[in-house]
Amino acid sequence: MKNLYIGLFGVLLLLAGCVDNGGGATNATSSTEPFQLDQATQQELTQLVKDLVYVQSRGQLNNPQVTLQDYKEIAPGVILLNFSIDGSSVPLYITKDKQYVIFGMEKIATVKTQLAQAKQQLNNQPTGNLETTSFPEPYTVTGANMGSDNASIIMVEFSDFQCPFCGRFFRQSIPYIKEEWVNAGRLKFYYKHLPLTSIHPQAEPAARASYCADKQGKFWEYHDWIFENINTINSDQDYFNAAEQLGLNVSQFQECFNSTEARTVVQNDLREATQTFGLTGTPSFLIIVPKDKVSKDEVQQSIKSLNQILRGGVRVIETPSQYIIVFSGAVPYTFVNSTLSSLEQALG
Repeated sequence: MKNLYIGLFGVLLLLAGCVDNGGGATNATSSTEPFQLDQATQQELTQLVKDLVYVQSRGQLNNPQVTLQDYKEIAPGVILLNFSIDGSSVPLYITKDKQYVIFGMEKIATVKTQLAQAKQQLNNQPTGNLETTSFPEPYTVTGANMGSDNASIIMVEFSDFQCPFCGRFFRQSIPYIKEEWVNAGRLKFYYKHLPLTSIHPQAEPAARASYCADKQGKFWEYHDWIFENINTINSDQDYFNAAEQLGLNVSQFQECFNSTEARTVVQNDLREATQTFGLTGTPSFLIIVPKDKVSKDEVQQSIKSLNQILRGGVRVIETPSQYIIVFSGAVPYTFVNSTLSSLEQALG
């Protein structure tokens, strides 16, 4: 399974970027004769994208809403296809002869074979296994946060502002987490940065910008603005304009944005995510509970449903004073709420 994912990694990352390619002419082409995709090829490529999403989400997104919005020849022999995946616009590039996906020149027929094998292994993968490890020292969370210091449960999101799955979590889950858990004093929620810079060019500057807004006390307002406008951000000036709109001191913001300090904070988050917790995708999460108030068996029981939908993808890390639940994916709020509620009940 691991080798199969490595083989698919380049193509899967291509689909992790949510970009706005703008409107314009459908089926436009740079040649004199309009490029056309027959219906059968359109259906084949749409199914290919569905399979890519299914495998990338570890089987969580079994039937995403995928539609081909438009396509055009953007360079000799290169076709850009704009897909809508659950409302997010995602590009896919292929050769004009319809034989290759342009990312490492992987042949479409090969990708289809790999995806079929990956889907079969996902479907046959046991869902009850729970990986546990231990840290010698307690984990101290830092960074932008909301909620009461007295909350018994801490949740940490490692996110990328340009990731479409992070955007989905922002739109579909964060409002409920904030209303039902944070505002009620039941949860403290942290946001940390995991920018996938090789595929999301705005992820790192967006992370720096949000840090600089946090320094002026408006992280969450700026966080919301970025997620709502990420597809229209084209330059650093857009971040500065947003700072002005939100009433920040623009001069201080610009100085912070270009500082080594801001870059270091983002890189430290990224290093923590990848090296400490072994995270490679976004969004990823930690749920932290105090060890003296809940047993390991109660933690395992509380995350049973979550582990099943993630097909054994949940890990538990034990420190001298904490249990840290680790998982990745834009998990629907229903499962987040169920997991938090079970933990809360176990905590008493």
